[in-house]
Amino acid sequence: MKRLYPVILLCLVPVNGCQSSTAHQQGTTQFFDNFSLYNTTSRMNPAHLQCSGSFSTGMSGGGGDRVFYRKDSSLDCEIIGQEFDAKGFTDKLRREIEQEITKSGARLSGGGASGENFHCEYNEGSIHGAIEVVAGRVEANRYKLTYIIREYRWK
Repeated sequence: MKRLYPVILLCLVPVNGCQSSTAHQQGTTQFFDNFSLYNTTSRMNPAHLQCSGSFSTGMSGGGGDRVFYRKDSSLDCEIIGQEFDAKGFTDKLRREIEQEITKSGARLSGGGASGENFHCEYNEGSIHGAIEVVAGRVEANRYKLTYIIREYRWK
């Protein structure tokens, strides 16, 4: 009986080691799976902006000829002081998100900006994706960030 244990363990290790995440089996990218607007803004540690307010998130997927996924979230922030540079903040946020996309293994394929709003397009294998960020003041001392990530691939 002692001889069977090594054989059984050798048979089980490759099976467990070859499993991939459920999300990647569904066809989303690592960027889609791991992106958090709250975590990104927290790492940036922006002066004059405290994003410890409420946030919400949602996710959906669908079928047909294309398989698509959508993930969105909003983040409410408090503006501290009068020197908050909204455009400078969102320019830096865009660069941070672009770095997260490329570090995740995806390739940037396009993008653009208008005022404080921007979008980044990317590809990873047969998956095409884009993140859109909309930002702006909602009150004199409140700032809101909303993002939507959409990814799709053909069946």
